[in-house]
Formats: sequence, C-alpha cells, structure tokens
Amino acid sequence: VSPDGAYVFAAGNGDNAVASFVRSVSDGRLTFVEAEFDGVEGVDGLSAASSVAVSPDGAHVYVTGTADHAVAAFAVDTGSG
Repeated sequence: VSPDGAYVFAAGNGDNAVASFVRSVSDGRLTFVEAEFDGVEGVDGLSAASSVAVSPDGAHVYVTGTADHAVAAFAVDTGSG
C-alpha cells in the first residue's frame, strides 16, 4: 500500500507480474489500473514475483523476482498509480 493509502500493489507469483490498483478513500474499494509482466515490453526481474515494497515517498515500487534472483524497480505515476 502506498504511504498515502491511495494505491495498492500486488505481486503475482504464478503470473510473474505486479499489478497496481487505485483505492477508494470512502470505502477502500480497489480498481485495477494495470499490470506489468516479466518479459513484456522490456520488463525484467519479475519471474516468481513474491514481495512488493513501496518507497516512503510513494514514488517507486520494488518487487522481488525470486526465480530471477532480482529486484525490479518501477516509477509510480502519482496521477494514476
């Protein structure tokens, strides 16, 4: 969850992916924004994605790809998640 609670990020281990969601302030409902997949459009390091961390300022998301022995880093579009 982003520090401001506006976005939620989830690792998809079997899909080798990370997904982002915008979170409703009023009821906590999640709305899918997008997913990034290992090996698609230059994304690398998400094979067997397992954990997600968000930087304290909410500007970056870090995802561990255990099968890749890697950490993938993504910049967050603060306008859309």
